[in-house]
Amino acid sequence: MKTRIITAIVGIIVLIGVMFTFNTLIFNLVIAAITLIAIHEIYNALSFTKKDWLMYAALVPYTLLVMTSNYMVMRRLVMPVSFVLVTFYAIYLVVRNGTISYQKASGLLVFSGIVIFCFYSFIRLKELLPVEQFGYDAVFFILLILCFAWGGDTCAYFAGRAFGKHKLCPVVSPKKTVEGAIGGVLGTMVFGVVATLIYSVAADRMEAFTRSNIGVSMYVIIALLGFGMIRLPLQNHILEQEKAEGLLDNPVELSSSDYLEQQLAMVSLGGLRSLVAAVLSMEAFDCFLISDWANLERRYNQVTSLAPHSDFYWDNGSWHLGNNASSSYLDNKRLSPMERREGFRKYIQKGRRFLEKGINANPDSWYLQSLLGNMYSDTYRQPDFEKAAEAYRKARDLGAPPLTARKEFYALVRVPSKSREALELGRELFKDPRNRTPSLVSNIFVLENRLNIPEKERIPFRELFPTDEIARDLMTSHLANSLKYPVDGLREALESLPPAKDE
Repeated sequence: MKTRIITAIVGIIVLIGVMFTFNTLIFNLVIAAITLIAIHEIYNALSFTKKDWLMYAALVPYTLLVMTSNYMVMRRLVMPVSFVLVTFYAIYLVVRNGTISYQKASGLLVFSGIVIFCFYSFIRLKELLPVEQFGYDAVFFILLILCFAWGGDTCAYFAGRAFGKHKLCPVVSPKKTVEGAIGGVLGTMVFGVVATLIYSVAADRMEAFTRSNIGVSMYVIIALLGFGMIRLPLQNHILEQEKAEGLLDNPVELSSSDYLEQQLAMVSLGGLRSLVAAVLSMEAFDCFLISDWANLERRYNQVTSLAPHSDFYWDNGSWHLGNNASSSYLDNKRLSPMERREGFRKYIQKGRRFLEKGINANPDSWYLQSLLGNMYSDTYRQPDFEKAAEAYRKARDLGAPPLTARKEFYALVRVPSKSREALELGRELFKDPRNRTPSLVSNIFVLENRLNIPEKERIPFRELFPTDEIARDLMTSHLANSLKYPVDGLREALESLPPAKDE
């Protein structure tokens, strides 16, 4: 508490001093210094060390260039210098690390750019609001923007201390609470209105303020933004309650780096995300044509970071990794048998993990859950039928087509410990004549034998197999799939049937 108060007092003193230099170059230089301090904090947050001082040093002249770009000569230099700066960062990261860290590179450029141009906006505002024309109104307007930030932080702190119970984002900031966030937004709105009213009275502008549609509109916009900020923590709180009550499944968690990558990409490209994602997906297809699986995986990670809610990209990426890449390794005669098997297994797992990331980003997608079930039930790619059945069940709960229930049944049949559950599902499916496929009928018969179901509790034999001919055909076909499905009691039942008429 004491630290906050001291910081606020020092900040106010500095601010007053800066405001006295409002109409001079000193104001611009102070803003530039604050900008560089902020960028230094970004470097620390992205885990850059003292060894990376060249990257920070490169931003010093660039920041000064941006700050002085009100002059035409300097303004014309901004774009070419920006290009040179980005190129320098790319070369530096490759030389230092041997590769480009997508997270660090995008974080560095995006947030450094945001900081630079946010602070630069103060200088532009100063130019648009010359003191000669607007007097103290110009100073007040800029001061109000700064006070919004300080006031919001202060109100959030005290609201959190007084009422905070529900964590807002414990991974990023363990002490932040939903109540504190709401208090910060509401406190900022109240502070802005009160400060403007006081200034209006002091400047003898009350009448103009109350009659101005611009003034009213401004605070309507602030209110809307405030409610928009409140919505997210409240929505997250509701989702957590639903999960606690068993109404929603807990999704597979993204790693911190994956989550950061997604957020940075979305922030940096804005409305162009879909277009860039489409271009990158075409590049990924080119990688598929030449069997460049490492770059294909990298491209699809970028694509899904830009368009995380597109089932299409998650489907394609998981298929290429789990099927095409794994088969490519298995068929690659240039590799040793051990390398082929290792690559085969590795990319099967990559495909599954990729699809699980897609499910995390789209927890309401029955389609992705169904795809995951297909991947786990692939008999040629390290099947896990229990996980396949679980994925199909989740897909059904999310509204998947009726066929998904049969897929779940076929997966459960192949898990010995799930025989009882499989039989119950099979009997339920059997009630609908459309589900009475040869495999389903035969498996129900086998499960009843496996579980030693009493004769009177079984589905009647003639209901399963209307004629001896049908029974013979289905049982023979099922026995041919003995490596795929269990066949308990099936051979004995087949032998007990009367011989076919043509025999």
